[in-house]
Amino acid sequence: GEPAASSARRRDLGAVDPGHTGRFYQRDLPEQQVPFAGEEGRRLFREALAAGTMENFFFLAEQFRTQDEPTFCGFFTFALGLKSP
Repeated sequence: GEPAASSARRRDLGAVDPGHTGRFYQRDLPEQQVPFAGEEGRRLFREALAAGTMENFFFLAEQFRTQDEPTFCGFFTFALGLKSP
C-alpha cells in the first residue's frame, strides 16, 4: 500500500467537510479573494516571505484561535490586530 504521509499530501486539505456545508465554518470564498491554502495563496506567501514582509505573520499565527462562534469574529480580529507588533 501507499504510505500514510503520501496519501495525506494528495488529500485536498482545503476541501469543505460535508458536515459543514452551508454553515459559517469553511464557506467558499468570494471569487475575488485568494484562498490561503490554494496554489496562488501559497505562491503569494512564499514571495512575501522571501521579500521579508511576512515576519509578523509568525507572531500573529501563534495568537490565532479558531472561532467557536462566528458572532465574535470581529472582536477577535480587532484584538489580534492590537497584539501585532
